[in-house]
Amino acid sequence: MNSSGLIGYASCSHPFFGFVLVAEFIKASIALILARILLKGNRNYQGGITREISHRRPLQEALKRSVTSAQKILIKIFAVTVPVTIAVYILIAAGLFDLISLYLGSLAGYLPVPPEALSIIAAQQLSYVAAYTIAGNTLAEGVLSGREVTLALLLGDLLASIVNLRFKIPYYIGIFSPRLGLQVLLLSLLMRVGLLLLIILVLVTLGW
Repeated sequence: MNSSGLIGYASCSHPFFGFVLVAEFIKASIALILARILLKGNRNYQGGITREISHRRPLQEALKRSVTSAQKILIKIFAVTVPVTIAVYILIAAGLFDLISLYLGSLAGYLPVPPEALSIIAAQQLSYVAAYTIAGNTLAEGVLSGREVTLALLLGDLLASIVNLRFKIPYYIGIFSPRLGLQVLLLSLLMRVGLLLLIILVLVTLGW
């Protein structure tokens, strides 16, 4: 992606991340309210999680530990992001996402985005990095506007919430019991999908 693509996508991505942040904030608020109501009178409930008592560490030690942790995370991010970005450019050049867009073309009439945005939605089901790369390219080339890119990313995120269940199920079951984990996951999914869908409908209705 060239520099103009990076700058252009950064300017249009602010609404997308802002809308997702709003949805997550509302979801967390609803979860806190429900937890307070449902767990009332059982304040010692911990959901089967063993809590460790954390002790305050000296500032110097805390900084040292944070830098060490950040290095591991940054290495992991670069180890994933760089290969994925290279692979995405190869797939773009090979025309894979254009092919997927053709298969999704029948859905274009039901979505509030032009057919050119379907490649972003399709890529987001595989990798967010891939979706952002394609979004930046289409924006830099003037194929899509900032509004269309934002709506495409919101729609892609909505569908990805369902597709990514295969990764979240082991995560939630590992933290909670199987029954409680599935209940928490289902409730979280329904709230996220419902809120994102509401945001998209409001934006389209207001003609944003």
